[in-house]
Amino acid sequence: MSTTGRYHARIMDAQSVDETLSTVLGPSILSQVQEGVFYTIFGPNTTAGVVTIEGAHATDYTGTWSNIATITWATTDTVHRTNYTGAHLAIRARISTVISGGTVSVEFLGN
Repeated sequence: MSTTGRYHARIMDAQSVDETLSTVLGPSILSQVQEGVFYTIFGPNTTAGVVTIEGAHATDYTGTWSNIATITWATTDTVHRTNYTGAHLAIRARISTVISGGTVSVEFLGN
C-alpha cells in the first residue's frame, strides 16, 4: 500500500487552555492533499469544551480565521471526526472554550 500524498500529524497535544492554537497546516502540506480528516480527542475526565477548526489565506494571518467546523464536547474519553474537502491555504485547530477537567488533542490525516 502506497502512502504517497498522505500526511498525518498530531497538531495539538493534550491542551486545555482557552484560545490555545495548534500547529498550522500550510500550503506545503495542504497542496498535497485533496481531502482531510481531523480527529479531536477529548481525554479522560473532561466535562466540557469546544475546539474550532479554522482556515485562512495565510499561515501567519493575525485576524479572525474562518470557521470550518466546531467540535463541542459531548462525553468524556471520546474521539470526534471532522472531514473536509477542497482547497485550503492554511488550517489550524483552536480551543474556543476551555477544556474542563482534562485535555484535548487533535490529529490530522490528509490524502
